[in-house]
Amino acid sequence: MLSQIKFQALTCKSIKLDLFDKLTEDRIVVKGHIKQCFEEQFENIQIADELRKALIMEDSEQYCVFNEADRQELLFRLFQILVLGGQLCQYEDDIQAYLDWTKYLYKNTVNARKYADKDEIYIDSYAYEIKKLENSYNSDHPQNVMYVVVNPSLRIVNIIENQWLKVW
Repeated sequence: MLSQIKFQALTCKSIKLDLFDKLTEDRIVVKGHIKQCFEEQFENIQIADELRKALIMEDSEQYCVFNEADRQELLFRLFQILVLGGQLCQYEDDIQAYLDWTKYLYKNTVNARKYADKDEIYIDSYAYEIKKLENSYNSDHPQNVMYVVVNPSLRIVNIIENQWLKVW
């Protein structure tokens, strides 16, 4: 039985990928290509393009492309996991691969439904970020994440976990 758990509710409102249109509008992505920059390290994560800066580096100009509400959206969090990758990640130069995999992961994690009286789709899921789970899990690195997605109408719970492992 768990005696200690810390969590934060996330939003699950997105039904399209239009959250990421900002990347083109702010020229982080140009004609599908991710704009490159000089390489630097942040929390042992290799930052070699403007997209990674926008996702994780709070002191960069690009960080403000996404507001706090965007960053609390499960769709954004899944995108962030995929883009930042792991210690041995081979990054993509084109945005489409990240968008395709984010869409795939999101569609297979949340439950989309249609209102009975309207021709409108909504997400019938609740998402939570687990910050601490007793003595077994602690989010001490930006890529150490655990998300719990509850789909009440299907009676299904999905757990997404990513652990940053230092290889070198």
